[in-house]
Amino acid sequence: MRIVTTRILVIIISLVILLSNNSESGSFAFHPSRHSSLIHPTCRPQIRRRGKCHTQAWSKCTSQQYNNRHMYMGSSFSLHSINHRGIDNITENNDSGDDVPSMKTLLQLARRLREKLYKNATPSFLADPNQLAYPSTYNMAIETNNYKQFTSIAKNNRNKSKDNSESNNSKSTKRGFCNWILPQTVMIGQYPGQTPETYGPSMKECRRHIQTMVRDANISLFCCLQTEVPPQDDRDAWTFHGNSGEGGEDGEIYLEPWAARREFPRPFTRYGPLARSLAEDPSALTFLHCPIEDLSVPSCRDEVVSILWRLLCHLDGDFDGVGGNDAVGVVAGDGCQDPTLAKRAIYIHCWGGRGRAGLVGSCLISLLFPELTSSQVLEYTQCGYDTREGADRMPVGLRKSPQTEEQRRFVREFVDVVRKEVELVK
Repeated sequence: MRIVTTRILVIIISLVILLSNNSESGSFAFHPSRHSSLIHPTCRPQIRRRGKCHTQAWSKCTSQQYNNRHMYMGSSFSLHSINHRGIDNITENNDSGDDVPSMKTLLQLARRLREKLYKNATPSFLADPNQLAYPSTYNMAIETNNYKQFTSIAKNNRNKSKDNSESNNSKSTKRGFCNWILPQTVMIGQYPGQTPETYGPSMKECRRHIQTMVRDANISLFCCLQTEVPPQDDRDAWTFHGNSGEGGEDGEIYLEPWAARREFPRPFTRYGPLARSLAEDPSALTFLHCPIEDLSVPSCRDEVVSILWRLLCHLDGDFDGVGGNDAVGVVAGDGCQDPTLAKRAIYIHCWGGRGRAGLVGSCLISLLFPELTSSQVLEYTQCGYDTREGADRMPVGLRKSPQTEEQRRFVREFVDVVRKEVELVK
């Protein structure tokens, strides 16, 4: 009896120590702003190691790899704690062997693109953030006292109507999907398909949003910054993880572990096939996958430079394709390119469209407008985010873009590097 009692006490003490350690690391500090540190199997090559960039070329995962559960950084549903490795504190070398342009080359491309877009004039939208608004919305439950009540209201609304977009419940409000970061040219927003949270958009609202993007906003490139999902063009990954394990053309990715289902019961749905089916020219759509861990920053300078380079090349190629410099018109009074002359635009997204998307959008603004200080760049990005309907009614942790202090610090350091490079050229 004494031995059994001793063993029970040892087990209890071990559990207390384990819970205490997990609590300190944030394992049980669950909050909607801290989503998951999920890394989908197809995104494993992007896992970061201290001091080096380990971004590798994409390769198909084997069936055995797909059978493995989604991999998390850290234990259970915890947020992986990573020490900040700013622009100046991380290597510029890329282990993958990919050709990555220098900052000087990146700035040269940005300067040429700015000449095409704005003829070197200072566009008025830099001083008037209202021009960054875009009217694509969905119904979202209002947060009243805390997140528990916030999700409870959303669940009640869902139970009353499968299609939340048609609900007139007084406890819901309009929420914006996205906003321009460069009017008529570059947009940042949340995941275009259905997302795991209960208060997210319905499938009907997602379909309407995607149709608006590809037909009205002329989006031709979707840039996904998520590790939570595989690339949109990787049908094998989405098919394997589809409904009931059988998959399908429009696959679904649920968050793991099962404990997450209480707060995030819905899956990420694959939006690529839907976007192509709604586009007037499906062949013109491109899907770029550049995964960054949720709530974190690019693992090295090469990683963010590579993303920005591909985005700028896409825009530069498009405008050359409609006639080069002579094809760029200016709408009277707003300093923006004539949308009728631009065949394509870019939609940069992460999960909520504020953290990783806000970071990349801010860096892009810094390249095109290096005269802006880091404070001005961050203020501009925040003003753009604030134009989304319902932004002021989000939980406190979801009201900033970029979302985390680590991400905002990364932007500040990136802007400093850009401005120093510009000074050297002068």
